[in-house]
Amino acid sequence: MAINEAMTCEEFESLLYALVDCEECEEVRALVDAGGVDGPSATVREAMLRHIERCPHCADALEAERRVRSLLRRCYGEPAPDGLRERIVETITRVSVRTTLRVIE
Repeated sequence: MAINEAMTCEEFESLLYALVDCEECEEVRALVDAGGVDGPSATVREAMLRHIERCPHCADALEAERRVRSLLRRCYGEPAPDGLRERIVETITRVSVRTTLRVIE
């Protein structure tokens, strides 16, 4: 997307979750701005906020994502137990491998 070009709804929707990530976490925002991780630059984030000023559909989508994350934070305010992430990744990997093997057979 060119800086002077108006953002489309499709472009907005493709970056919606990354925008909210940047809004919620200064660390993520700094990494994105430094080019350390993929995400919408400060200029693109500004274009996204301008887009929602004229697009009620995308404004609703952004508000819905913010609300969902807020609800999840309230429901799951306690930190996850140690090792939970690793167990989840291991389970997903194991299931994916089994599914792939079944498809190949």
